[in-house]
Amino acid sequence: MINRYNFFSNQSGIALIQILVLSSILTVLAIFITSTAREQVKIAQWTEDRTLAFLASKSVESELFFALLTEPLLRSINQETDEYELYDKWNFHGEAFSTNDNVLVKLQDLNGKINAHYPKKELVLSLLQANGASYTESIVVLDSLLDWQDVDIISRDSGFDGESGAIPIRNGALPNVEELTKISGIPEHLHSLLADNLTVYGTNSFNPMNASRELLSAIATPFITEQILALRNDGMLTKELFTELTGIRESDSTYFTPTSYFEITLESRVGDALLVKKIYLQINPLATKKTPINLLRTIM
Repeated sequence: MINRYNFFSNQSGIALIQILVLSSILTVLAIFITSTAREQVKIAQWTEDRTLAFLASKSVESELFFALLTEPLLRSINQETDEYELYDKWNFHGEAFSTNDNVLVKLQDLNGKINAHYPKKELVLSLLQANGASYTESIVVLDSLLDWQDVDIISRDSGFDGESGAIPIRNGALPNVEELTKISGIPEHLHSLLADNLTVYGTNSFNPMNASRELLSAIATPFITEQILALRNDGMLTKELFTELTGIRESDSTYFTPTSYFEITLESRVGDALLVKKIYLQINPLATKKTPINLLRTIM
């Protein structure tokens, strides 16, 4: 009797263990299935949000293109229109503005930047020194930028026209501002400053009225720079006021009107989905044989 009792007792213990193990497996499986389902729902929701963000961004992009082709780029102070909300809000100096579609837009006149292919030397030096670089460091940066792009193999006094480690000198025009990071004579702490204020598109003219704070500080005192920024943000900056404040007048290389080259940044957010798109383009509203919008580069 004792042996039979021990036998059934042992069998019951084994069965209990098996039940516990099976229960644990089923619990883990249920948790996994629930977790997977939640992840799938989350992915599906993110996909839907991203699609909606893309559609909102595309809608604003189309409206902006149409407005650039049909509306005058310059308008009178306080002039408003009921036809295009974008037209009432836009500016050409890269100040972000929002739309009804919850899309954040930045519109930059590329002549408000320095042309990297034909940089105005004094302006580059002033930009660097006004933003913390020494004179010697600024000369090295400028000469290195010029040596990187010219076709000869003769180095400037402070430049370098040989091999930059494993990276050969381009000896040709910069294809984009990201390549500035490959130029050995440009220190890392100046990459962002130059990338934000140089462009590989546009003309060789300069529009200081649409320049960044960093560039404005290169051509005006800090006090005058703040005055210009305040007037510009309030939509009150005119050509006459700019000339009165800075002493700079329009010339063959300096224009106070937007060019036909623009950089557009669209930031659309729906739920957890964020879509950022940057477009470089040239507009030609009077084009007949060519497309009125020339897309130069798109980054997403």
